[in-house]
Amino acid sequence: MPYVTRIASLLLFLGISSCYIISYPWDGELYDIDSVVNFRIPLPASGDCNLRSNANMSLQLAYVTGLISIAICLLMVVYNIAPRGQDINWPMSTLWLMSIFIFLAQLTVFVCISARVSVWFLSCSNPSKTSGSCPTTNFNLLVQPIRDKEMCHFAAEDLTLYNYNNDLFVSCQDSTTLLDYNRKFARWDVAAYYTAAALCVRNESSVLGQDLSWCYYWGCSRACSPEAYRMNWRFFSLDIIQLLGILFAYTFIMADFYVLKNIKEQ
Repeated sequence: MPYVTRIASLLLFLGISSCYIISYPWDGELYDIDSVVNFRIPLPASGDCNLRSNANMSLQLAYVTGLISIAICLLMVVYNIAPRGQDINWPMSTLWLMSIFIFLAQLTVFVCISARVSVWFLSCSNPSKTSGSCPTTNFNLLVQPIRDKEMCHFAAEDLTLYNYNNDLFVSCQDSTTLLDYNRKFARWDVAAYYTAAALCVRNESSVLGQDLSWCYYWGCSRACSPEAYRMNWRFFSLDIIQLLGILFAYTFIMADFYVLKNIKEQ
């Protein structure tokens, strides 16, 4: 591999690894949705509703691809500082080990990209079932597109937008009934409403599913969860760039091994 190409490949993977590290949420609701408290819901919950939500699958996939990026980066460093010359030959065992490692790295990154596509682009846009699907997806596709955070305040069961008809409701109902009516509305721009504990406290588990944290973690609504939406776009873009970078580096390194150094004939 030419010197300029080797340096460019190394800088590429250094940049990708740095972007992964910078993009990781080290604390807060994107790291652990159960760590946040909210005055609208009695959280953290106690008793039977003291439940834990599922982990951030998007972040776990990013940890895997980030570690692969760092490993490839270290491999490129070793490859760049390795001695070269007409009388220097690479052992075949090293060649095969690196070939298998890079192939597995490509396969793993591809699997992570496929998982992101299946969850983010397919599950996040599927309103076909009430139980377990994202309320924001249901509202966005079955009622009207969500344009701003004010439209994230609605009832997930019947998809009624807050303040849409409760002005008429207040004139003919007592305060207790009105309180129960208002209680069914949720702020889907607030991460706490997606937790398993919140669904239990609000008695929504039987209707919406046991846990909706994945809807928030994956940023299924650009308007209601902009931070998670942007984070997933960063991870998805980095995975694509990394896969293309691995294919590029693998092609040139194998050409350097097999063609330029004639290792295949030894």
